[in-house]
Formats: sequence, structure tokens, C-alpha cells
Amino acid sequence: MDLLFDIELFDDIDELELIEFGVPRNIIVRQDYFVTLPDYKFFKKFRLQKDTVLFLLPFIEEQLQFPSDINNCVSPINQLLTCLRYFATAAHIDIIADYMGMDPSTAGRIIHRVSRTVASLYPKFINMPNTDENRRLVKANFSLFEKFTFRNFLVLFIITHYDPRVLCLLTSDDCELKWN
Repeated sequence: MDLLFDIELFDDIDELELIEFGVPRNIIVRQDYFVTLPDYKFFKKFRLQKDTVLFLLPFIEEQLQFPSDINNCVSPINQLLTCLRYFATAAHIDIIADYMGMDPSTAGRIIHRVSRTVASLYPKFINMPNTDENRRLVKANFSLFEKFTFRNFLVLFIITHYDPRVLCLLTSDDCELKWN
């Protein structure tokens, strides 16, 4: 009977400690992927090279920096990498959060903040044509690019996925000479 009383007493003490001190914090040590990953793996994971990330970081670092280091805050480089990982994989935020070593709600807030900050940079990097001459030139170049790119893709798709005899029917009359 004494043993049962001791077990109940310990359970009550644990519950009282939780009530008095709260749930203990779970602090996760985050890995610094910018330093630890080699260039090839970094590009594979985040779809940008390290130089490009370093070029982008000074433009957004001020908006992402926290005023103090309380509560194990996430550094601006890790915030940017979290957002880039989300864009590169299009995975659920839970998976991104596990990979980056943070809570899913934190990852969601970071992705939202970094996305808005990067989108606010568009006047510095995106210039639309403002004269009629420039608009016509851009339109002509885009049409040329679109025409050749789509045609090359279509030919490649047909060559890789169809029988050569079907290709002869789709391209021209003299293709029998090409295939024989």
C-alpha cells in the first residue's frame, strides 16, 4: 500500500511542477545549411547558388532582423533559406519546418514575411518597357523566343515519345528519306 501511495505522490508532484513552472521549453539547435552544405548540394536543396543568396541577403536583412536575441530567434540567412526551401520543393510547411529545425507556425510566419519582403524588391530588379519602341522590341523578342522554344520542345517530345513512323506523318513528306 505504501508503494502505491508513493507512486501517486510522485505523479502529483510532477503535475504540481507543471502547474507552477509550466511546460519545459523545447529548444532545437538549428543547422546552418549555408556553411555545412557544399555548393552542389546547396543548389540541389535550395535551387539557388550561394553567391546569389549572398547577393539577395543584404537587400532584405534589415527587414528580417529581430531587435534582440531573445527566444532563440531565427537568423535572417536561415529565414531566407527556409523560404527558398519552401519555394524549391513546394512541400508542406511541416516538412520544411522539420528540415530547418523549427516549429511549423514559425516556418509559416517566416515564409510569409520573407516572401513579402522579396516581392517588395521588384522595382529594383524588374523594369518594364516604358516606350512604344521598347514594348514592340520586347514583344518581338518574346514571340521569337516562344516560337522556337515551343517548336523545339514539341519536336523533342515527339521524337522521344512516339514511333518514328508517326513522326513522319506529323512533320513532312520527305521524312521517309531521313528515317531510311
